[in-house]
Amino acid sequence: MANMEALSKRLDTYYVAIKKLILKYQSPSIGLFPLDTNIKGPDSLCGHVRDNIYCAAAIWSLSLAYRKLDDDRGRTYELQQSAVKCMRGILFCYLRQTDRMEKFKRTQSWQDSLYSTYHIVTGDPIGDIAGQLEIDAVALYMLYLVQMIGSGLQVVYTSDEVDLIQNLVYYIERAYRTPDYGMHHTDNKKDANRELRASSIGMVLAALHAINGFNVFGPAGTSSSVIYVDPDAYHRNNTIFHTLLPRESSTRDTDAALLASVGYPAFAVTDEELQLKTKAVILNKLMGSYGLKRFVNDSYHVPVVDCIDDGYTLTQRSKNLECEWPIYLIFLSLDAIFNGDEEKSQKYRDRLKDLIYMSDGTEIVPEFYYVPKHYVHSERVNPKSQTKKICGSRYPGSLFLQGQSLYYIQQLLEYLSNLSGIVNEIVDELITVDDIDVIGRHSPSSLWRQYSSKGGGSFKRFEQLGYNKKLGLNGRPKRPMGPLGTSKVYRLHGIPIISYPLMLDQTDFYMSLDSSVFINNLKNGLKFIHDNWNMTGRPTVCVFLRDFNVRRSHFREIFDLIYTLKTGECNGVRIRLGKLQETDNLLKKMTILNILLKDHGPGHYFIDGNILDCVNSVYSTACSVLAWSAIRYGASLLNKVVDSLAPSITTMLVKGKQVTLGIFGHEEVVVSSPLTPAEIKLILYSKCVSYNVREAVLQQECVESLSPSMIRKLLIQLLSSEFHELPEVKSEKRWLYHRILVGAINRVPKNFYENVWNVLYKAPDGICVSGKVLPRSPTIKEMTCRGMGFALRVEEMLSGISKPQYRQIAVELLTVIATIAERNPELHFQEVINLNKIVMNAIELFIASNPNYEGLTLEEQEDHFFSSSPCDKNSTTTFLARAVVNQLLEGCITVTEQSPCSIT
Repeated sequence: MANMEALSKRLDTYYVAIKKLILKYQSPSIGLFPLDTNIKGPDSLCGHVRDNIYCAAAIWSLSLAYRKLDDDRGRTYELQQSAVKCMRGILFCYLRQTDRMEKFKRTQSWQDSLYSTYHIVTGDPIGDIAGQLEIDAVALYMLYLVQMIGSGLQVVYTSDEVDLIQNLVYYIERAYRTPDYGMHHTDNKKDANRELRASSIGMVLAALHAINGFNVFGPAGTSSSVIYVDPDAYHRNNTIFHTLLPRESSTRDTDAALLASVGYPAFAVTDEELQLKTKAVILNKLMGSYGLKRFVNDSYHVPVVDCIDDGYTLTQRSKNLECEWPIYLIFLSLDAIFNGDEEKSQKYRDRLKDLIYMSDGTEIVPEFYYVPKHYVHSERVNPKSQTKKICGSRYPGSLFLQGQSLYYIQQLLEYLSNLSGIVNEIVDELITVDDIDVIGRHSPSSLWRQYSSKGGGSFKRFEQLGYNKKLGLNGRPKRPMGPLGTSKVYRLHGIPIISYPLMLDQTDFYMSLDSSVFINNLKNGLKFIHDNWNMTGRPTVCVFLRDFNVRRSHFREIFDLIYTLKTGECNGVRIRLGKLQETDNLLKKMTILNILLKDHGPGHYFIDGNILDCVNSVYSTACSVLAWSAIRYGASLLNKVVDSLAPSITTMLVKGKQVTLGIFGHEEVVVSSPLTPAEIKLILYSKCVSYNVREAVLQQECVESLSPSMIRKLLIQLLSSEFHELPEVKSEKRWLYHRILVGAINRVPKNFYENVWNVLYKAPDGICVSGKVLPRSPTIKEMTCRGMGFALRVEEMLSGISKPQYRQIAVELLTVIATIAERNPELHFQEVINLNKIVMNAIELFIASNPNYEGLTLEEQEDHFFSSSPCDKNSTTTFLARAVVNQLLEGCITVTEQSPCSIT
């Protein structure tokens, strides 16, 4: 009894504080909270989604604690309904933005995104759309929505709102290839860099995991109120998230926003070692005496001192002067509590106690600490030497509600050791959900009646999920279903429905027509499904094995596959057989149809249908007889694109690579940020077809006239081989072919980017090649030598070179210059380093040493130079080094006064 009395008194203390510092500012109309609690402040009517969610979470957490009392004096219900009102207020704001939501599902463009700030009385969006794309905020809302409903609250009232939430899933599920602004913007949102951010993707991952199969009407709901998540989208977010970590993005090594993704409230990292490594990087680079920096060189609230900062970039002005935020100590403490590490939690709570301040007898969490203007110079000279000034909020006389809310959650968990058990029980309930009949929401008349279908963009049943005519929502976007989604058996009013994977569908893209590719895709697909299946029930893969698959040279492979399947090694695989027909002269027909398409357009009618129908017919026939040239021709005329190009490109980008699409040496597009499938398709068919009809599809498999399986083997060989493993060529051409290969796949030596950094440091005017310049300023000041951003800038400069062998020579030249600069630290370049000029000088020296080549054309002379070894007596390295020395003798390189050779 005494313990319950003590608990009641403590909860009443928190209740009074929350009423005074949080609920006092809740809008009576739609329940939102303001950014600025000062009623006369500029943003007193502006509320941000993220701040509101944490306010609602604090109120909800206290209501959970009051449930422990026998007599809560009605406070449990009061607090619950206040939290519900806030969550419904956010839902109301989203409900008024369904037109933007529908556009964003197609474009993934920041210009079509949902707003993050709203008027707390009317729900109208506030501010410019620039900077509003914060996918993590939408995901955070969905994460807490599930937890609150799971605790017994009723937040969602109608089927219209169910459809809205289903569309919010579609809104966030492609976060893995949607660059956003993230939690922490730069000062100028219009110039902020939209990037793939691990903090945003991690929050999305947690939200998708929580809401998949969840009934938003609670225990009283039916299958019509269950939310569906594409399992392949979840897997792709998981892959990209864990690939990015421990980095935040390509330009930020880390960010305090990651704490909310790797720890409380998302707990999105499954790899414990990676989780610890990410936290260690955050603490090592961002921890300060007054909390954590948001990110390195954060310019927020850094004062400008004209006499000192004149000529400094924004990043330079911020170095060692970043504000420090106590709120991230709360995140660290909460994470430690949930991990059962009381000692670490206490350490962060002790640090926090020294940073909070008292106001009217109440503990207040300040928003940040900053270096006052008159201490800027001293702090720059001697970092961490000056006392930082407290800033309660960015708005004078206002409270920082987000920090205050999280502080009360931490206080509750600290005092109520059993409250964390309650929260953990809720989270555990979310992790294990039953297999849900996701199709049961709709009547049979609204669905495509067929018991099996392909898993591509026309899996029409799922297009009905979230469809709502009143709200202007068209349901699931026409996105292909991946192998995980097509391996699940769905039910339509009790009738099982299966689908077959797009990777095995000949009508979408012709790669599966090659029996070796078909078998390889099937085996890889089965392993992928086995390794990543996390749904209830056994996965079922439906395979259509056609007659042409068992003809010709691959019969034995198909026979072995069937034998393996019959032995039961691959459980759950079902096979159906079919027949196709054959005809001749297919390539001629395709060529004629292409001419007719150009002259008359696709809608021109013949006896058997329009031109496009004829192309489809000939294409299907070509597929049946494996006429690869005609297949590629037809696939290009039909503008076909292989499945999952977009996530594949994204995966390469997050690993620090760039992708080039188009015709080499003619029209090329360098891809350095994720693109939508529509954008990729536009580039392929606008840049390639005018040069060669089949080029657009050959970009997707790289080599014409070979079967896809042969192409795959060739690509593997090319990507893994050194020059001595190349196909038989004349010995004098081996280095030329080696440079073509290495230059084409953008392979560089170890420590290459660090070497370029060192060269750039000695070149005030930068480095240029083929019209592209890599400037020293602000590159050196705003990037790091090992950062992914710098590597991408170097690759962008080299992308201006049209010939791969020339690109490789440029790489060799930069390595030579770096070696010379390292051995002669006193040397500095007085002019821009013009790689083209130095290479041409090296070629001239090479020709002078080889008189037999003097009568040849420049192109032939270049070929001979590129065919030379880089390491023998008459090597390219020798002539490149001599050309660099010539630049020195011509005065393009200067010797600094500190040189031991200089005379004073």
